[in-house]
Parts: sequence; C-alpha cells; structure tokens
Amino acid sequence: MNNMVARINKLHDDNSKILKAITSITSELSEAGEPDFDYFGTKIQEILQPAMSLLKNAVATEGIDCFPELLASLRHGELQLALLIARIDLLNQRQEHHNEVLEHLSTIVNMLDNYLDLLSNIRGDLERILAPRNISRAWKEVNIRVDRVPLQKGQVFPQDYLYLLDKHLVETHLYQNGQEDNLILHEEGDIFIIRVDELLEEEVPYLVIAQKG
Repeated sequence: MNNMVARINKLHDDNSKILKAITSITSELSEAGEPDFDYFGTKIQEILQPAMSLLKNAVATEGIDCFPELLASLRHGELQLALLIARIDLLNQRQEHHNEVLEHLSTIVNMLDNYLDLLSNIRGDLERILAPRNISRAWKEVNIRVDRVPLQKGQVFPQDYLYLLDKHLVETHLYQNGQEDNLILHEEGDIFIIRVDELLEEEVPYLVIAQKG
C-alpha cells in the first residue's frame, strides 16, 4: 500500500511539472506577436511526448485498478492527449506543405523576375538596334527607316495613325461614360512602321481601344 501511495505521489509531482511547462509555453505563445510555428510546435511536442509516456506507465501500474476513479481519469487523459498529439501532427504536416508551396512560389517569382530582367535587356538592345542612326550605319546601301509610335494605356490613340485601327482589325469596346473616344484600354507594346526602299511593313501589337458606337 505504501508503495502505491509513493507511486501516486510521484505521479502527482510529475503531473505538476508537466502542468507548469504547459502553463509556461501557453504564456509564451500568448505574448508572441507573430508566433513561430516550428518553434512552438517543437516545444509542445517536447512536453506532450513525456506526458503520454507518463500516463501510459501510470495506467499500466500494478494495483492501479484498485482505484477505479483514478484509473478512469488516467485513461481519459491518455485518450485526450493522444487526440491532441494527432492534431498537432496534422498541423505539422499542413505546415510542411505550406512551406513547400511557399518555397515553390518563391522559386517561380525569382524565375519570373529573371525573365523580366532578360526581356528588359532585350528590349533595350532592340531599341538601340532600331534607332535610325544605327540602322543607317548598318545598312548604308539600303534606304531603311523605322518609325516608332509609343502607346500607353489610358492615353488617346495618336490621331495621325487612326487608319491603323481599321487596317489591322484592332479590338474595340464601346466607350463608357467619362471615357474619350479612341482611348487605349490595353496595349502590349508600341507600333513600329518599317520602310525599306519602296516596301512598307507595319507592326501593330495587340490593342483594345474604346470607341463610340
């Protein structure tokens, strides 16, 4: 009997230590402005795993069945703790998946940034190559002229080049109240008019223009 009392007292002391650790981590979690899931997840598991072992050993203690109410409480606590550990494991799996998705998205963002830098460099190179002075130097024996017509969303399409809208079947939308006629709603580049001796080529990007009916 004395041995059983000693075991119960030890169980009480161990339980008090676990409860103190839980209170401490709960207080730390409440005070954290932006809790680190990995840190707190690890800390909580360091508390719960010993607690589960403690309850399993207590339930298996010889003679514990002489105290049915205590045994029932221990088994109930063991079941609740097992459920809590399972939930934390699920949260850990979700967090790992979340981290993998974030890492994948970060890789995609970096890749897109690299593509944008590459396209920006290519655009700069093309602008230098297509500059009238550079073209004249490169093709001295041919009469080449390249006219660039800048386009910008929110601006009115240049009046001198309105003929290009019908000629190249540019997409148009009925203009809304407050919009100007021939307002550029969307553009994917500028217009280039290229003349090589008697030949003429017009490069018109995809456009959406607001026009009256």
